[in-house]
Amino acid sequence: MSDLGVRIRIDRAYEVGGLLYVDGKGMAGQRFKKVLVNEQHGMASTPPLGATGWVTMPGGRPDLAYISHIQHDGYRPGVPAGAAVLYNQFGQLIKMYDNEVTIEAGASLKLNAASVEITSGSLTHNGVNIGSTHVHGGIEPGGSDTETPH
Repeated sequence: MSDLGVRIRIDRAYEVGGLLYVDGKGMAGQRFKKVLVNEQHGMASTPPLGATGWVTMPGGRPDLAYISHIQHDGYRPGVPAGAAVLYNQFGQLIKMYDNEVTIEAGASLKLNAASVEITSGSLTHNGVNIGSTHVHGGIEPGGSDTETPH
């Protein structure tokens, strides 16, 4: 018997024993329960309700069903050919276009590390040079503070 496949709309996502499962409804009205989400190692993502995906049933067996190719048309950003974007339903993005990587974090971006190293030809903060070539004005001997970098 050959594999069967059907597209479903997800109406529930949940974890059991460290694995992610979804329930949903097929485009022809059939119900699917506890369908294993096929995820790559090192990548974890829970789809939002209303997302669609492709359920594959090896040998036509629903008990072996798994879902892949999940996306939500309301959240997926447009992506040019050859580019990649990691995104979520809250509008946060990591875009990899041409020679640039852009992080759109929304309210805040947090880095938690013992140390942070940046190697760059230039470094700016709100348009001000804070890199290795920045200079301070108003330097006086003693314990006085310097002016802001420029």
